Formats: sequence, C-alpha cells, structure tokens
Amino acid sequence: MLCLSYVIIIAIYAYAFAAYGVTFFPAETQFIWKHVLITAIVVILTLLNAFSPSLVLKSENIINAIKLSILLVFIIVGLSGGIVWNRLAVSNWVPALDIIASGMVIFISFEGFELIANASRDVKKPRRNLPIAYYASVLLAMVLYLLIAIVALGHLSFEAIEGARDYSLAASAKTFMGQPGFILIAIGALLATGSAINADLYGSSRIMSLISQEGQLPEIFQRQFWHRRIGGLITISVIALLAANFLELHAIAVIGSAGFLLVFAAVNIANIKLSRQTNSRPWISALGALLCFSALITMLFRIYTQPEHRYEVWLIALVVILSFGFEVIYRRVAKNK
Repeated sequence: MLCLSYVIIIAIYAYAFAAYGVTFFPAETQFIWKHVLITAIVVILTLLNAFSPSLVLKSENIINAIKLSILLVFIIVGLSGGIVWNRLAVSNWVPALDIIASGMVIFISFEGFELIANASRDVKKPRRNLPIAYYASVLLAMVLYLLIAIVALGHLSFEAIEGARDYSLAASAKTFMGQPGFILIAIGALLATGSAINADLYGSSRIMSLISQEGQLPEIFQRQFWHRRIGGLITISVIALLAANFLELHAIAVIGSAGFLLVFAAVNIANIKLSRQTNSRPWISALGALLCFSALITMLFRIYTQPEHRYEVWLIALVVILSFGFEVIYRRVAKNK
C-alpha cells in the first residue's frame, strides 16, 4: 500500500508539472504537450535517479531554496495590497462537511514528513531533534499553505480559480504581478513538482528494495542492473506514467490521500502494540488512527455523493484490494518455496 501510494503521488506531481508546463504552449496543442511533458519529466528523472543519484541529493537543497524564495515573493507582494477580503468572509464558506472532505482530498500535500524518520540514524540527539523537526516542518507548511490560499483567493474570483484550477497560483500572480508574475510562479511550480518527483523516485525505489529484503516483495527488486538496484525505480515510474496519463487529477489525488491515510492509520495501530518498546503514549497513536479512519470515511462519503466523482470510490477500493491481495498471494507463494 505504501509503495502504491508513492506511485500515486509521483503521478500527481507529474500531472501538475505538465499542467503548468503547457501554459507556455498554444492552447490548441496543450492536450498533446500535457502527455509529452508528463512522460518526459518522469523518464528523465528516472534516468537521473538510475545513473546519477548523487546529483539528485546535491540539487535538492538548491531547488528548495529557489522554490521557497519564489513563494515568499508571491506571498509578500500579494499581501501588500489589492486583496478582496470579503471573498474570505465566513458567508462565502461552503458547508463544514465539504471543507473537511476537501481537506482530505489535499491531505496528500502533507505527504513526505514521515520520511524524516528514515533519517533518524543520522540525526544528532534524535529524541530532542526529531520532534522539533516534525512540528516545525508541519507548522511551517501550514502557515505557508494558509498565506498562499489567502493571496490566491484574495486576488482571483472563485470562478476564475475554477477556470484555471490546474495553474491557479500562476493565474493569481498574474493579477498583481502581470505576465512576469505568471511566468515566475509557473517556473517555481515546475521546479517544485520536478524536485518532488525527483525526491519521491529516490526514496520510494529504495523503500521497495528494503521491503524486498524483508521478504515482502520479489527478490528482483534487490537485483543489480548496471551495478544499481533499479527494479523498484522502473516499476514505480511505469505505473506512475500510466496513472498520470490516463487518470484525472482529482482521481489521482483522492487515491493518493486514501492510501496515505490507511498507511498512517496502520502505523499508529502498530505503535499501539509497540508502545512499550518505542516508549510512547498509546492513546496518542489510538487518537491518530481514529482520526485517520474518520477522515477517510468522511472523504469517501463526500465523494460518493457526487455522481461525477463516484467512480473514484471504486478506484480506491480496487487499489486497496490489489495491494492487500498481492501481499497475501505473494506471502503464500514465498512460503511454499
């Protein structure tokens, strides 16, 4: 389930990369360019991860600094004037259930923080620094998301945001920074999504190798090709390409969010059983698992009430069945060998 969730999030980033990339091409050719860009970015970054993984690590800090700088320009300039504050009034809010359900659809935006734990062995004073890293990064992301939402809604009407939903930040920037602002945010989005694909390909392919070592995936993911373990990398890339090219963004997002909610719920349940070994409070993990399941149920209920998105509930069910079905069958086959 975890591996499939990473596949889905890579597909989301590839779709978003193409959504901003096509804005540089004529409208009549954008449909073709969308698929060209989706395929190109995944293939290029797969090759980069396969043959030059050290470059991936070196480039991330530079790209992250550029991304944050562009976002800060967007926020500071956007907040400096021209915001239509009454768009943010409570009277314009949708019902609470819709807000919660929408929040669960974009829950995947907070994916990645769990990877901090993977670096715990390299962290000095982990008992002190890991909690600081978690809380600080999540709070910073929440503040940035909130400020970005205020600027975007304050400068762009609801109808305009819907019309430019695949590149709404760039469209918003254009209203107060002109065409240069549109281009700046589009470039920032390309960098952000490209580096996110890079990082997730790097991390998820190694997770598949580790899971294979534990005997929960076929041994082929441990084999070396050209002196590198790239079986997981290629598998993830191929499935991500299929999802990004053939599914709508909303469908990809809800599948990914559902997957990570299930994974995080499972981790919390596991920690309840291991609370003595991990020296943690089991009630916190129980609350976390309950909130994950509650959020998932709320999202599924809201999606099912929308006829145009109802099929996504069955897609989520299919992904879950395939994930657990593969694990059960593989364990039985491996056990009989």
